[in-house]
Amino acid sequence: MPDDSSVPGIVDKSGLDLVSKVRSSPPPLSRIPIIMLTARGLTQDRIEGYKSGADSYLSKPFDPEELECIVESCLERSKRDVVGGLENKGADVSALQASIDEIKDILTSSRSVTGESKVAILTPKEKLVLEGVSEGRMNKEIAADMGISVRSVERHVTNLLEKAGKGSRTELLRWAVEEGLVEI
Repeated sequence: MPDDSSVPGIVDKSGLDLVSKVRSSPPPLSRIPIIMLTARGLTQDRIEGYKSGADSYLSKPFDPEELECIVESCLERSKRDVVGGLENKGADVSALQASIDEIKDILTSSRSVTGESKVAILTPKEKLVLEGVSEGRMNKEIAADMGISVRSVERHVTNLLEKAGKGSRTELLRWAVEEGLVEI
């Protein structure tokens, strides 16, 4: 299989370019719901995403439940388009629903399709913060080592607690050890 560099125009295209190209295509391609999932979360980035034709824009780190709601909302709009008599040729709503159900199961189960733990959805920064927590370091120390603000460390710890379903740093650490993420 050739890499992307052998396909003209692929390497130098951004997600915004792709969204614009899909939206300027003839139906049914132009009617595909597009959710942008990106690390770019500034207001101007979101505005550019919506102007390019995205139906929704979600920046990382994201809550899987929010992504699930966005996907379900896009699916409902697609169903209304079909029921409303719009030309939605080729749209297989039942196949979309099956895909949504599969994604929902993956996001809400403790194990992924491959049997791997949910920890695979931790961001690199969350992993670094988790290591700092496991070493018994304070947020201020973790922030200084990572070159980020204390508030960012607090946000990462909160995300870790939510992803692990734990209520304290102690419970988080116990979970991380059980999952093999850290050693103490």
